[in-house]
Amino acid sequence: MIKNIVMTQRDTKILLESIRWKLLLARQIKYIGGFRSDNALYRRLRILIDARYLKRLYVIYGVPAIYITTSRGKKMAGLDTMLSPVSNVSPVYIKHDICVVDAAIYLTQLLNVSFSEMQTEREIRKKQGYGLPEHVPDIVIPTQGICVEVELTQKNDERLKKIMSDEYRKYDRVIYVVPNASGQLYRKIKNIANNYPAVEIIELEVIEKYAKGL
Repeated sequence: MIKNIVMTQRDTKILLESIRWKLLLARQIKYIGGFRSDNALYRRLRILIDARYLKRLYVIYGVPAIYITTSRGKKMAGLDTMLSPVSNVSPVYIKHDICVVDAAIYLTQLLNVSFSEMQTEREIRKKQGYGLPEHVPDIVIPTQGICVEVELTQKNDERLKKIMSDEYRKYDRVIYVVPNASGQLYRKIKNIANNYPAVEIIELEVIEKYAKGL
């Protein structure tokens, strides 16, 4: 028989953020929940998993286990969100989704903002519904007029130019997170960004080093 557990504010925060960002790694939960040790982190994760509030998944080789909130977890925590927990995770996008959360963690320190001040792509799409344009930033920080894009794969030049141009007009500051400063993708985005003073690039490796070192 599954037993209900006494929920803490930290549990609620973990379950909510897992829904907002689709998924979380254990190390990301450690940061979000403010756990002081790995032992305390994994003890609590085990309790949430046993209560079926949280699910642990191994999706692709080489990627650590990911954690997603269950429908039961959302209900029992009484989460105030219109978003539903994801039922499955695409192997195609998992690395991108992980990098987006790492970027959010990095930006909390760089910009002195909290997670609650950030809007995720899921939240924006849910809010705007079917009238939404084709492209949505990975993160938006409305209080600072900032949008964030995590780009890991090649895109058509014209598509990149249109996205960057649209974001430049809409936001005060546009941040692109791109891997490998010496790589082709970085150079392509850098060349396009040179036309837009408000666009800046942060190397993914800098963000990952910070996020993994917490």
